[in-house]
Amino acid sequence: MRPPYSSTPADKAAGRWTRPTAVAALLLALPILWSCGRPDGSGNAQAAGSATTPDLCAGLVTDKAAHPPASSPRPAKGAAFKDPAFGARVIRITDVQADFGAKIIKPLYPTVPAWNADESRLLLWVRGKGHALFDGRSYQFISLLQVQPSDIEQLYWDPQDPDVLWYNYAWEMGGRSLRQLTRYQVSTGQRSVVYDYPDAGKPRAFDVDNGGDPQYPSWDMKLWGVRLEMSKASEKFSLNLDHRHDRQPRVTEGQRVINDGPTPQACPSGRCMWAPDREGSRLVDPKTLQTVKRLRLQGYEHGNLGMNAAGQDFFAAVQFDNQPNGTLVVENLQTGEVKALIGPSTGYPYPPTSTHLSAVAFKAPGWVAVSAVGKPGRGRPLDQEVMLAHVDSGKVCRVAHHHSYAKEGQWGYWAEPHITISPSGTRMVFASDWQNSDAVDVYVVELPAYRPAGSSIPGNKP
Repeated sequence: MRPPYSSTPADKAAGRWTRPTAVAALLLALPILWSCGRPDGSGNAQAAGSATTPDLCAGLVTDKAAHPPASSPRPAKGAAFKDPAFGARVIRITDVQADFGAKIIKPLYPTVPAWNADESRLLLWVRGKGHALFDGRSYQFISLLQVQPSDIEQLYWDPQDPDVLWYNYAWEMGGRSLRQLTRYQVSTGQRSVVYDYPDAGKPRAFDVDNGGDPQYPSWDMKLWGVRLEMSKASEKFSLNLDHRHDRQPRVTEGQRVINDGPTPQACPSGRCMWAPDREGSRLVDPKTLQTVKRLRLQGYEHGNLGMNAAGQDFFAAVQFDNQPNGTLVVENLQTGEVKALIGPSTGYPYPPTSTHLSAVAFKAPGWVAVSAVGKPGRGRPLDQEVMLAHVDSGKVCRVAHHHSYAKEGQWGYWAEPHITISPSGTRMVFASDWQNSDAVDVYVVELPAYRPAGSSIPGNKP
């Protein structure tokens, strides 16, 4: 069996890395109806939040001036401090060397939620140890999870049930190839096989996953993008999971298609699928797998699919060679509108390298977190910064410095911050080598709007 990840550090080491182009995809579509995403069959997966989400930038810096990061020792684990430049509350929540005898701990990926639905649990990955579960509010370590996803980054919290994770499992056991969609109960450790992929084992195929650069499934967990990898090609097709049958969904399979393109991914609404290609990106019909609309943004750049307050899908991404270019450029997948929120056209510098975006704030639709590395020590705006923006209002705020050197330091890809926004949008988690230190640890930003569970008092006072 190959290593348990589909993209090596070398693949992702550059700020602008190229996703596999000789990859075909298996499209796992899980809606009750092919074109619908909501359990009521009305064709739209609703975000858990509402248009009345508070202004998450309130109390934060919104100017475009240079605010170089202050050189400071790495904080102690559990230490909360006020970012000297931008004022947000930041907490170092891990000491990976002392706690795990390891060197690297980090969020899974910006497109994959780190917190569960009610933010009571937090999921991180420790190199050499596996997936680690933490209390989502106190940040105390709970346990290592007994899960084996086919890719370390592809372990997905259920958007409604805070005790459930989903993943694809690929393993060889007793001469049999296991290729299974799995539902995992966190509190009990119980695994349930939702679907056994047929004709997916050796010698025909060797893996099933969600592609080389995955997105989170549709926000009702019914439409997915998945690939079935074979020796000379990859196969994609759709699955229809009808969740109206107690705990075991009814599964039907669509037509299989072999394709050498990247893995199409589910739109958050469940109404469409999105895929990058050599010409930019496109919308894909979930049932026919055919292109239904050409898009303008370059899909091979780092980005994340999200949903705005009106329930419309968008792709938010860094754009280097496209017009407009920028650290955060957004394309509305329904209307086709394209706008740069953070870029030269709005008064910000050309986008820094190693930029990532996270738009998986289910309860605060439209908010996008951004982390950029750029050139440590240069002091230019956006270098080593964490930012936040709202795709509807266009508001942008600068939140904190992450102090990570990433590919400019000894840890390379593993020290990329990979900022990940919480479902409520009021917190963010990132990895940092803290000025190229001897390990990569995890930090949480608590915004002024964050209120701990059961409290009406903001929890962002250092």
